[in-house]
Amino acid sequence: YVYQQLANRYSEFTRVRNLNCFFLTWNLGGAAPSSEVSLLPLLGSAPKDSGGSALSPLAGDFEPPDIIVVGLQEICSLNAVNILGNEERNRLWETSLEDEVEMFANVKQIDPYVKVASRCLVGTLIVVFLRKPLEEHLTPDSVQTSSVTTGLLGIAGNKGGVSVSMELFAQKFSFVNCHMAAHKESVKARNADYDSIMNR
Repeated sequence: YVYQQLANRYSEFTRVRNLNCFFLTWNLGGAAPSSEVSLLPLLGSAPKDSGGSALSPLAGDFEPPDIIVVGLQEICSLNAVNILGNEERNRLWETSLEDEVEMFANVKQIDPYVKVASRCLVGTLIVVFLRKPLEEHLTPDSVQTSSVTTGLLGIAGNKGGVSVSMELFAQKFSFVNCHMAAHKESVKARNADYDSIMNR
């Protein structure tokens, strides 16, 4: 009875708001940020003569995304030296993403974005941005990050997943970026990686 009454009066106490989300994933193959390795064409804000902006779903007229989620893999070479991570490369890519998202907002003349959170695991990085006007609807202390290793012996961070979760408009969101076992013959290994990431 209670649930039925709540359903009948749903419109009295509920407001529906659509959120536009833009998700970008890119395996960088160990590349560092540079003019030749830029996300701006993918965001649709590259110079027109670059030939990149037309490929983006954000090129031209569009409803600006409320949330931008960027998941990068192999931000550094996955060798023995970097098996514990490369903080400098992580910092470089985070700074580059922040700059490019800011430039994207400026070029499109839309509200700026704030970085909600980021998490890095060796070569796997996730960064979540939110339009500044929506920041007031982000539940305080709801933002959390986590990482799961699935590499060598299940403890090496060359493979695994990173996540950012948050509560916006009283709704929970969780974004996960994974770098799993490679090559078409490793389907079982990838499925095992997925299960490990989701269960932990």
